[in-house]
Amino acid sequence: MTVTRCSSSHLMTGLLAWRNPQGSEENWINSIWGQRIENSWQHAGKCISTEIGLGLLTITSAVETTAYATLALVSLTLYPFTDKPFTFFAKLLQSSAFTIIWGIADAILYNPFFINVMTHESYARYWAEMLNPTPMLLFRLDDRLYVADWAQQHRQGNVNNALLAPIVAAGRATQVLIDQGANFIQQDVLANANAETIDLFRNMDPSIYMFILTKAVHIYTAGAKKNDEVPDFFKPATKNLILALRQENNSEETGQELQRLVENPTQFETTPQGESAKAVFNRLRNIATGELQNSLLTTRCWQKAAEQLSAE
Repeated sequence: MTVTRCSSSHLMTGLLAWRNPQGSEENWINSIWGQRIENSWQHAGKCISTEIGLGLLTITSAVETTAYATLALVSLTLYPFTDKPFTFFAKLLQSSAFTIIWGIADAILYNPFFINVMTHESYARYWAEMLNPTPMLLFRLDDRLYVADWAQQHRQGNVNNALLAPIVAAGRATQVLIDQGANFIQQDVLANANAETIDLFRNMDPSIYMFILTKAVHIYTAGAKKNDEVPDFFKPATKNLILALRQENNSEETGQELQRLVENPTQFETTPQGESAKAVFNRLRNIATGELQNSLLTTRCWQKAAEQLSAE
């Protein structure tokens, strides 16, 4: 998977790979901290040069941040027709804003004192998230998927490097969640689905999204898995809302009506019978709406489930 990155982020990768005695992460994954520095004077010279480069790239990323913020605002005029321009510039804005932090942190701490430093933005974001005392999300879904793909390439053997081992472990954990989510969709959400529904699912037809996601939420709220732990392929906010809705007592009649509504897409489009069922059904739909964007369930889990169905 590729991650949308700004120009200064790409330049940062090149600068830091040149600075590191072992280059990029792929070359130092099996060492504890990095190879012994063979030429201390050369390494010192590279670190000094890198300090200058980091300063210039931090300024560049600040200029990019202003430009992308402006372009993102302008692209909002197209939002009623398409969200693609805004999404693209928003991702570039996220990248350039983080690169400012990345450049400053490297200049103050990592470049002077570490043998090798992170060269890719997603890896730097992982450690920034770990050290971040604020609720701000730095390690995004795109970064999780990038790390998961990278960990998949190194799925054999142990990773000894102290900086990379937690990242690879996180990537492998994400792969496990992807497998769990794909199996859940295939075995539970699409259980007894007809051929038309499965075709819509395989083609990722927008008309089927709300049915699939609402049924997924219902299964863990009031369905077959209502007593199971809510898995992490749901967003944290979704998990909290599911747990909150579980605490409410609904009548057996309401439960039966909800079950009818999520049986198939045709029933899903009908009007709930009874005010209680209507209220709970609307809440299920609202919770499911939170999974429409930047969700592991609707991206990689969905894709893998579709691949598994196609292979059958």
